[in-house]
Amino acid sequence: MPRKTILRTITLLSAASFFFALHGAAQEAQEPSVAEAAKRTRTQQKTAGKSAAIITNDTLKPAPADDVPAKPESLPTPAPDASHAQTCPCENNAAATNPAPSSEAQAKKKKEIDDLKQQIADTQQQVDLQKRELALENDSYYSKVDFASDKAGKAKLDTMQDDLKQKQDDLAKLKAKLAELAPQEATKTTPANP
Repeated sequence: MPRKTILRTITLLSAASFFFALHGAAQEAQEPSVAEAAKRTRTQQKTAGKSAAIITNDTLKPAPADDVPAKPESLPTPAPDASHAQTCPCENNAAATNPAPSSEAQAKKKKEIDDLKQQIADTQQQVDLQKRELALENDSYYSKVDFASDKAGKAKLDTMQDDLKQKQDDLAKLKAKLAELAPQEATKTTPANP
């Protein structure tokens, strides 16, 4: 009987030592791979260096004034003679129907453009504010555990999204109107990062 007990004990001890040896070998195998992964990450970060610079309108320097080509001098137009007027009456009609804009009309147009720019700025602020409010309400709604059963919260989110879409459409219409009135002004008010 003692011999059976000894054999069982030896078998159990050898099985346990084999198990611990495998477990230890597995841990040793994992440690170098984690260390190697960390080492590879560090070397990749070193070799990657600095990220590429992003160039925007703000980072570019404006061109010096002397590089701007001068406007061509307006050439004097010869006075039309009587024979030319008889053969081409279209020039006389064009001059009569399209008079040069008066300073009063220019001032009115400038005021209209300035008012439009102010409306665009106000609408842009409202759009930005509504985007922030929608993001906060969205976070609040989805942070609830039972958000799917909150019908009032979902309706409020949908209404806020519709309001934001309407404001964005209004802003696009205002910008299109400004582009019609003064194309050079429309490019100045359009943000670089929408």
